[in-house]
Amino acid sequence: LLAHGGSFIGGSKSDMADMCENLAKMGYVAVSMQYRLLDIADPTLFVNIGLGFQKEVVRAMHDMKAAIRFLRKSAIDNGNPYGINPDLIIVGGSSAGAILANHVTYLDQMSKVPTALTTYVNDQGGLEGNSGNSGFSSVPQMVVSMCGAIMDTTWMEPGDQPYVGIHNLGDNVVPNLAGQPNVGLPIPVTLMGDSLMYKRSLTVGITSAYKSYPGDAHCDFPASSAKFLTDFMHEQICLTDLSALTNGDMSLVTVYPNPTKDLFYIDVPANNLNWTVSIVNTIGQEVLK
Repeated sequence: LLAHGGSFIGGSKSDMADMCENLAKMGYVAVSMQYRLLDIADPTLFVNIGLGFQKEVVRAMHDMKAAIRFLRKSAIDNGNPYGINPDLIIVGGSSAGAILANHVTYLDQMSKVPTALTTYVNDQGGLEGNSGNSGFSSVPQMVVSMCGAIMDTTWMEPGDQPYVGIHNLGDNVVPNLAGQPNVGLPIPVTLMGDSLMYKRSLTVGITSAYKSYPGDAHCDFPASSAKFLTDFMHEQICLTDLSALTNGDMSLVTVYPNPTKDLFYIDVPANNLNWTVSIVNTIGQEVLK
């Protein structure tokens, strides 16, 4: 479940379409979501712009949590039309979308909410919010952060979900270390970027990976960064003991490497299902079964 960037004032779910398509080709069910954005035409926003952006993160969190619940509801109540495993939902995003995903994953208790936001969060329906699809869990199983950050790395605690991040070392929009984001003007809120999130994950024992790239551009990553992220995802969800899943009716099948010109492997769960594997060519002819 991916969220677009745009500094919480712009962007669209269509921005993540290419990444979703590439993930779908690898066997993931990939969803790009829309979330509420700030209205920069609202003059009250600039009375306390720092607090205004923090409140926007809360609203966006509620929307992502509702999207997670929607996916689980579709699997459990509506015949699973998207073919997902509701026990394995990964959230992620780019820039603001990564900030959003990080907060959905690790801001998981009211006791962690900054004092200045407590009343607002309670008025908006608590951490779960009022965005819909109640009655289902909104907890993701992993977070993918591309030039993202979090307000407080101490929210990341032992036993929390795996984390993988990439970031430009001198990012001039979202800080890679600790600093204020800049959306054309500095926002007076301190964020801790992916490098500090990774440091925290190592300190508390969260399974994690991080890679930095040179330069002060924002989200300027080489094509190889995609493989870095998907290798970590594959290691966590495809090469683990599937008996730990709570939903025994779901299963994962992995084919790798992809693409390949010669040898490849097919991983299937060790269960009692009768598996049939067919290989077809590009015009639909079966060449091996």
